[in-house]
Amino acid sequence: MLNINFRKNITKMIPEFLKNRIELKYGKPIRYAKDCEELSVSIKKQCNANVSATTLKRLFGIIVAENKPRLYTLDILAVYAGFDCFKSAINKENIEENSCFENTQQIIIKNLLDKQVIKVKYHPDSTLLLKYCNNSEFLVLEAINSKLSKSDLVTILRLEHSFPLVCENVHRNGYDLGKYVTDKNGQIIHLSVES
Repeated sequence: MLNINFRKNITKMIPEFLKNRIELKYGKPIRYAKDCEELSVSIKKQCNANVSATTLKRLFGIIVAENKPRLYTLDILAVYAGFDCFKSAINKENIEENSCFENTQQIIIKNLLDKQVIKVKYHPDSTLLLKYCNNSEFLVLEAINSKLSKSDLVTILRLEHSFPLVCENVHRNGYDLGKYVTDKNGQIIHLSVES
């Protein structure tokens, strides 16, 4: 098994922002060789371009990579993630990661402090108050018109305006309820860091 710290260093071959956006589009984290094979097929269908499963394994740290990816490959991945090209993805990352939460389009989870509270509203009229715990885990403090409940412990990799709310894991009263994803009408319409 790959050392976690080593894997984190490898995945810096693609920006964390782009990696997260690809995983959001794909629908789950890219952790295994099988994920890379399926992602390669998904990219081919969406972009009509080839990125091999082996290349994806290198980019996502599943196998050791010695060379940096080609710009052509990065452009395809950026298009898959919803950008015009890799350069526009990088520009978006730089703007948002330097925003210090003034930009409410996205909350950079890795920049959150322990016990910070996030307010999330999503269509049609659902609201969550989430307290950041650590390692992308949040405690639900309040849930209005949501299938999530107060005291749920959820894992969230991405909080971005106009995207669905995706909880990779939901734990309730000691039970693992699995993954929770809002439907296509459940896109995030408001994000804020509460004082």
